[in-house]
Amino acid sequence: MALDASGDLYVSENSNHAVRRITPGGAVTTFIGAYPTLTQGSTDGIGTAARLRSPWGLAFDGSGNLYVLDSWNQTIRKVTPARVVTTLASGPNANGYANGSLSAARFAYPMGLTCDPAGVLYVADTNNNAIRKVIP
Repeated sequence: MALDASGDLYVSENSNHAVRRITPGGAVTTFIGAYPTLTQGSTDGIGTAARLRSPWGLAFDGSGNLYVLDSWNQTIRKVTPARVVTTLASGPNANGYANGSLSAARFAYPMGLTCDPAGVLYVADTNNNAIRKVIP
């Protein structure tokens, strides 16, 4: 889960392949992903046109971008405040361990995520038993 600057709560629904937003007033909507159709995948797009596969960790940067660990796709996804989803690091199903540029980096089921004040991401790369630093 992650809170944005407006107090909206974002929840990763890994089995539903979506990220949901809950407002302080209790309204629940699908922010990104295919819920309720449960269609998984690895497609960049806007809002519900984007496809995820078991999202886990969520974190916001100071600019309001949401980062999502798309765990079973082995990727880190960036979501702008306008709900534009792009693949930030690694590639779909590129399981492994590799440091390097964002597209060359490889993860193995990343699940935990946080963002520091400078916008640097720290990723719990679960199956690699490592904490990884990602600079967007």
